[in-house]
Amino acid sequence: MNKEQTTYGLNREKVVRILQIGSEKEELEHEPFIHEDTAELLRDQLAQPFLSDCTMNFCASRLSKIPCHPAALMPLETIGDLLWNRETTTSVLKRLKKFGKSLFSKGKIASQRDIGLAIYYGAIANALVFHDVRITRLSYLDLYRSFIALAEKEWMSPQLQSLFRRAHEYCKAKGSRYR
Repeated sequence: MNKEQTTYGLNREKVVRILQIGSEKEELEHEPFIHEDTAELLRDQLAQPFLSDCTMNFCASRLSKIPCHPAALMPLETIGDLLWNRETTTSVLKRLKKFGKSLFSKGKIASQRDIGLAIYYGAIANALVFHDVRITRLSYLDLYRSFIALAEKEWMSPQLQSLFRRAHEYCKAKGSRYR
């Protein structure tokens, strides 16, 4: 019985490599769309109002759109405003960090988890840069690496990129061995 070869004499490893190269190219072609989606999700999330109690956020964002409801009359700061405002208290930043962690853990797709991480690290960065307080157990080295990685994301908002760069420099100054 004559079997026709379909791999043209290539061994299994080479065939796997060729198939991986094709899938990597396909992923790269869709990458700009993924960045645009993530950027849009981030803009939407940063524009959401944030109450002191994280459990109230969903309710407040829905109620504030009803003109006659008392929540529509309350001045609510957005998540973004709180993240890059030097006046945001560390207690609010801790709640924002918890909120970001919750978004990350509940995210069903990568872009949702990325938004959670941006908020999580944004709260930590604000506390470091504006209050000289570390609200995490992560080491300065871990923070240093995370901040620069987040600042370089194409989908990151310019305000958060700036905050992450400042936090990166803060961590660099705290630990001279990162230079």
